[in-house]
Amino acid sequence: GPGPFLVHFRGEAADLAAPRQDDPDALTLDGRVVQISYPGGGWRHAVEIGARRVLVDSAVRHAPGDAIRVRVPRAALHVFAIPAQHETAIIAA
Repeated sequence: GPGPFLVHFRGEAADLAAPRQDDPDALTLDGRVVQISYPGGGWRHAVEIGARRVLVDSAVRHAPGDAIRVRVPRAALHVFAIPAQHETAIIAA
């Protein structure tokens, strides 16, 4: 049944969407851009989601402080049940 879980996904599997843009075929997480860089070929965004930070590349540049939604397609998610005494966590590998 439902309960605490751990979600892993590779950063390159994620993309960025407008806040509140839902997608039933993806995990969507609201966050805030905290840092950007341009490693070549696109913009790399450090996005803070709660206490976690994930890196997401995008062809579109978003500014630090922007509210953003990180979208991870369902097929790219690896979900693991964890014991109930642990807090739910989101980790990008």
